Amino acid sequence: MFWYTINFTLTVNALPDVDAGSDQTVCTGTAVTLSGGGAASYVWDNGVTNSVAFTPAIGSVVYTVTGTGANLCTNTDAVTRNSNIS
Repeated sequence: MFWYTINFTLTVNALPDVDAGSDQTVCTGTAVTLSGGGAASYVWDNGVTNSVAFTPAIGSVVYTVTGTGANLCTNTDAVTRNSNIS
């Protein structure tokens, strides 16, 4: 009978500290720009592109961003944009 010993190193990478920004209220028709922070790349829901201005829908909408760190780990954060009729 043979016995084998296998040694390995397990590295646990930290999640990126993703930041979607602060909740805001804007007037209807006002363009906003959402920019993620704390990671290397960002993907937003609701058709938002990171750092590109858009006009949010009327009412309260939660936008969630998924950030990917340099180590390929991901994390999420969300921000609420309220659009009031002016």
